[in-house]
Amino acid sequence: MRYKFFFAFLGLGFVLAGLGYLAFKYVQYHPTLRIGVSAYTGGEYFTLARKAEYFERCGIHVKVVEFGSLEDVQQAFEWKQIDGMVCTLVDAMVTRQKNNIQDPKIVLIPSYPQKTHSCQLFVNSDIKQLRDLKGKRIGAEVNSYGGYVLNKILKAEGLTHKDISILPMDPTAATAFLNHERIDGVVTYPPFTKTLPEDVTPIFSTAQWPKEMQLNVLLMHKASIKEFRNRLMLFIKKWDEFLDFCRDNPDRCCYLLKAHHRISNEAANFLMKSVYPLRIEEQIPLFCINRYVLDILSNINEEMIVNSNLRPFDRSYESIFDSSFIHGTLND
Repeated sequence: MRYKFFFAFLGLGFVLAGLGYLAFKYVQYHPTLRIGVSAYTGGEYFTLARKAEYFERCGIHVKVVEFGSLEDVQQAFEWKQIDGMVCTLVDAMVTRQKNNIQDPKIVLIPSYPQKTHSCQLFVNSDIKQLRDLKGKRIGAEVNSYGGYVLNKILKAEGLTHKDISILPMDPTAATAFLNHERIDGVVTYPPFTKTLPEDVTPIFSTAQWPKEMQLNVLLMHKASIKEFRNRLMLFIKKWDEFLDFCRDNPDRCCYLLKAHHRISNEAANFLMKSVYPLRIEEQIPLFCINRYVLDILSNINEEMIVNSNLRPFDRSYESIFDSSFIHGTLND
């Protein structure tokens, strides 16, 4: 009988210990902010912010989720697998206009691509100039930045979607599609441009586009903005400090990216130099009611959203940009 009581008390002790541990973990629990990034939009800066503990200093537990392409990030955001995504302005607008997305907003404009990191149209030897695209098969991420670039190219040459065959495709498949002659050209961007066949050449680049047409933004779900507002505000206040850290410690940053991605120093250095990071003072005019940015939003609406049969976007700045975070940096 004594043994039965002993084992009963022992079992009760384990149960109480387990409950105590769970209670401790509950008290210690911090919600995780999941930010989706791709190889093209400067997501490395968010990886560095996590590795250098800038998020932790602001009390945010962040998980940077890496995806192969812009459309992959879009899809994860739509399925609410992530709370925010670093994407192009085009992808942000297209995502916002999809009916199953509950009013996400742009809270930060971290960067835009350097000229060496531009989106390009690569074609085979049969195409010498843009007018030769007629009747050809072109691969692109149709509802993403690549689709926008292709639409702009066609319009500039007086062509329409009916004049070419558009193959919706992920840029990771570009090399295989070209090698098997399933397409005559592709709209793609680094790092996927590095693996393309040697016999294809670029005949168009976004390198000369104004930065406003190439902006990378941090788009977040409305519920996530509400949940993380105070801590995210603190991180954005430290954004310039973080950029100073990156500028003053290039070797340290390259080492962190090299270890994280398991790549060479050269590749890590390329990632660091792939985008131009925007300081807060450079973002402020973009978060104000900017006539030029509004024109670009209207152009995105015309080139992407109407053609994709999505609902037209709300033209008010406040419906797209949450400027309270940027304005919050001015109150210190």
